[in-house]
Amino acid sequence: RDYYASRGLGDVYKRQRDYRDDMWYYQRHGQIDKVREIAREWFDSGLYSRSILTYYYNEFVGLKRNAILAGTGPEWAYSVLLQYGAGLFKDVEVVDLSELMNPEEESDFWKTKGIDVNTLPDRGKVKCPGAWYFAEKEQRPVYISQYSASRQDVVEMKDFLYSEGLVFRYSCLLYTSPSPRDA
Repeated sequence: RDYYASRGLGDVYKRQRDYRDDMWYYQRHGQIDKVREIAREWFDSGLYSRSILTYYYNEFVGLKRNAILAGTGPEWAYSVLLQYGAGLFKDVEVVDLSELMNPEEESDFWKTKGIDVNTLPDRGKVKCPGAWYFAEKEQRPVYISQYSASRQDVVEMKDFLYSEGLVFRYSCLLYTSPSPRDA
């Protein structure tokens, strides 16, 4: 949007990528109100893939209340589009997977939670310290989007992930244990 405004084309989005990129930018800078505003505008514009939005809708439908859904990359924007644009699934917290896998002290996400990332376990033990925190300490279900998670991330966390429909569920129980559903 800023690109078009700087060229005298007005404050108008031309493609879905513009919405997505701006949402990603503002999310990374902790400006969630701006993300919500852009998501509502994007949803109203209709400049998004209805097929991808339907996929994400189906992903959300299977999640438990108060869940964390972690995704990454531009696909994260479709989760946010459902929440802030369409006004659905507000009881699920959408988080960038990198925030969970590599928690950093200067992260706005962890600062707003009031959590000292230095108290989280070593990544070598739990593979995804942020997911461990929410699953173990807050007893919240943590899901990883199969669509947007990289193969490398999934392989690295394979002993802690269980397939549940269109998502993986993170569990502190190793994969060789019974499913968290059975626990």
